[in-house]
Amino acid sequence: MRNLSLFIIATAIMVGCGTTKTPYYSSDSKDWKVDKPSSGKSIVHSLYLVGDTGELDDLTNKTNLVVEAVKTNIAKETTETSLVFLGDNIYPHGMPSKKDTAKRKMAEDIINTQLSAATSHEGKTYFIPGNHDWNKHKAGGRKAIRRQEDHIESYLGADDNRVKFYPSKGCGDPKVVKINKDLVYVFLDTQWWLQNWSKEKKMNHGCDIKSRQDLLKTIEEIFTEHKNDEIVVMMHHPIKSDGTHGGSFSLKHHLFPLTELNSSLWIPLPIIGSAYPGYRQITGSKQDIPNKHNQELMQSMNAIATKLRINVVFASGHDHGLQYFEQGKLKFIVSGAGGKIDHVKKGGDALYARSARGYVKINFYEDFESWAEYYTVDNNEVVTLE
Repeated sequence: MRNLSLFIIATAIMVGCGTTKTPYYSSDSKDWKVDKPSSGKSIVHSLYLVGDTGELDDLTNKTNLVVEAVKTNIAKETTETSLVFLGDNIYPHGMPSKKDTAKRKMAEDIINTQLSAATSHEGKTYFIPGNHDWNKHKAGGRKAIRRQEDHIESYLGADDNRVKFYPSKGCGDPKVVKINKDLVYVFLDTQWWLQNWSKEKKMNHGCDIKSRQDLLKTIEEIFTEHKNDEIVVMMHHPIKSDGTHGGSFSLKHHLFPLTELNSSLWIPLPIIGSAYPGYRQITGSKQDIPNKHNQELMQSMNAIATKLRINVVFASGHDHGLQYFEQGKLKFIVSGAGGKIDHVKKGGDALYARSARGYVKINFYEDFESWAEYYTVDNNEVVTLE
């Protein structure tokens, strides 16, 4: 984007048993309160970004606190809006088959809570898949993705196109949506790249893109075609993160590594416990940024955008927190705090980082000026700090 500035609008955290961690601001962004959009410019579009909302806070009322906050605030908008769910829409294994009655019912309750937000505003609502939606990146992921897409796109009825699931049919084909004359969204399925194709029946069947290299070629073509537009790339996995998928771990991870498997396993394993964070920092699984297979996609996209000298915002989830990075003309947003909170490093490369639940809104102004607003949410009480 031409001029994406960081503008944090945090909400006060109303917690019954204490307060959450305070936000981190780098030295370049600590004076964010004095920054503001250029006077006299009008907002032409607002984009809400929320990721990893795949579980409910209240099983009885079937609600998610962050989704409810998004619904409340997006309903107040007077300009054009878009809402994007950035993957991991259903924990833990995406949309089950209808044969598994109990799990299917729970999955539908979870995704329907998000789908209810589509009726809170006049604009479009989009979903992209994450690794959990691909059967937690295990075999059978393509079928789970297609089941989720079918449910999402039938939610409002066949004649209502306000809700879309992109990319479609478990394919790696990027979807380009022109929002207005200057703004373009590009929807990617990054788990498609990371998935073990040999274990998926009919992988890439009926798709235009058949190989990973074809995807990179197509991305370069899209970036080149829209080099004079504002481009926002929606994808689940981040290029940059100071969270656990980026190799940042807390003391708890080193001393009590078994809590990653089960939150109740507080068994101290000093020294030995550091092997797990060390592995993820150096090699990691495909879900981690340091992993070679992950970097083949992420660093290639980064390199393409840098080479073309275009302005791109990469919006993602995956790490359960809120983060903002800048790299020349490239901006990186992590909004994966829709359902969980994980460790986010303070003092890393991020200009802003927060280990708290919430979402991000980007306001697009006239003449390519844009501002990212970060909101934190708890107990569904939103108090804006200005």
